[in-house]
Amino acid sequence: MSTLSIFYATASHDCLVRTLSQEDIRRIGAELKRWSQRPIGVNNARALGLCAIVIVMMLVAAQRTPNPAVAIHGISAMFAVFQGSVHFMSIGLLRGLLRAGIGEAQDAINSVRDPHRISNFDMAMLWTLVALAANYFE
Repeated sequence: MSTLSIFYATASHDCLVRTLSQEDIRRIGAELKRWSQRPIGVNNARALGLCAIVIVMMLVAAQRTPNPAVAIHGISAMFAVFQGSVHFMSIGLLRGLLRAGIGEAQDAINSVRDPHRISNFDMAMLWTLVALAANYFE
């Protein structure tokens, strides 16, 4: 098991900036390349399957509350915020890796932005629809 080595270098504005070793750049780049080349259909099926499982668990748990529609609305809103935050954090992380010199991060960014791929932002919008639908059934 390899470890991640982070060194600190002085930038032009005299702040400490993290730099990665060449081995880490190669290893992270290879993983990003492998991830970005996964078939879109497989990723979409996993995302939808996981979402379906969570929705079923949420519906089962909401039945035991005094007001199931409010519980579903609250849980869905929480998941929408979570999924949206994960989307923007992952894009920011990939941009940081690109600035750190890992060119494969651009392939990963392009993969995340592929209109055929279900992203965390798409899942956030789905959870928003679930929250709105819960209000309709209240």
